[in-house]
Amino acid sequence: MAITTTQAPVPAEGPVTALGAERPAVGPAAVVLLAGSVRESELARQIGRSLLDLPLGAPGTVLDAWAAGVAALAGPEGVPPLRVLLDRSAPAPRVRDGDGRVAVTIERDPREFRGTGGLLRDLAEAYGEEQYLLVANGHQVLFQPLVELARALAAPGADVAVLAHEDSTPCGVMLVRAGALRTVRGVGFADLKEQVLPALAGERDVRVVFARGVASAPVRTLDGYLQALRRLRHGAGPGGAEDPFAEEWFESFSLVEEGAEVESPARVHDSVVLRGGRVGAGAVVVRALVCPGGVVGAGEVVHGRAVTGPARRTGA
Repeated sequence: MAITTTQAPVPAEGPVTALGAERPAVGPAAVVLLAGSVRESELARQIGRSLLDLPLGAPGTVLDAWAAGVAALAGPEGVPPLRVLLDRSAPAPRVRDGDGRVAVTIERDPREFRGTGGLLRDLAEAYGEEQYLLVANGHQVLFQPLVELARALAAPGADVAVLAHEDSTPCGVMLVRAGALRTVRGVGFADLKEQVLPALAGERDVRVVFARGVASAPVRTLDGYLQALRRLRHGAGPGGAEDPFAEEWFESFSLVEEGAEVESPARVHDSVVLRGGRVGAGAVVVRALVCPGGVVGAGEVVHGRAVTGPARRTGA
C-alpha cells in the first residue's frame, strides 16, 4: 500500500486536532525519543553535554519539555513512560525528579550497527501487537502540544502515521504500531527513514499527517537553538505560525542558567549563558551562546557565535 496523506484541520484558537471524530484516539504505550547521532554535533561539542540539557526557560530543559508533554498523554492506564535512546558514546542528559508523573529512562543501544529502525524493532518486542509507540527525534522543540499531535496521528488508525509540515518537511514525530515494527528483520542494520519506512509503505497502512503552522524545529545547531527560543517566546502566533510583524532588533529572550555569572551592567540580548560561563561588566552579547568555561570580557561585544572555554574552540 502506498503512503497516503491526510490534512490535519486546525480550529481558529489552536493547534493540530484529531482527524475524524469517528475514530477513537489511540494512546501510546510509550514515548520513544531518538537522541543518538552518527557523529557529535558542533553545538554538543561546544556545550560539553547532551543537547537534551539545553535550557528553554520556563519548561526547563529540552528533556523537561518532552517530559511535560508526555505527562499530558495520561490515559486510563496512566502516563506512558518516556524512553530516551542514546548511542554508546553520547552523553546522558540530566533527568530531574519533577513531579514523579513521568517515568524517564535513559537507554543505550545494546547492539552496534543496528540502526534506528532495527533498534525500534527490537524495542517493539516488549509491547503488544496492537499497542502504539510515539517515536520522536529528541533534539527538537515542539511549538504545539504533544497531546494534540498524538491525537492527530492516532486518528487515521494507520499502522504508521508520520507528521509533516505543510511544505512536506518531516516534523520528526510518528506513531507506529508495535506489530508493524516486528516485521522488520531481526538482525543486521536497518535505517528507519531509508529502509524501514519504505518497506512498511509497501505492505502496511502508512499515512502522512500534515500539521498546520510550525509544529517543531530542530536544536542541533546554534542558530536553530536560538531561533527555537525566539519562537517559543514571542515569534509564534496561533498554531505555531511565526509573527510576520515581529521586530528582530528588539530583545525577545535572555536566558542565564543558574551557575552562570553576568556582571552588571551587561546586556544579554537573544542569547544564552550556560552555567560555568561568565559575562563581564558592560559587555554586550547578541544572539550568542556563552558555554561552560566561556568568558566575555568587560566591555566586549559578541554577536552570532558560541563563546567556549579554553579547552574548546570558539565557533559559529
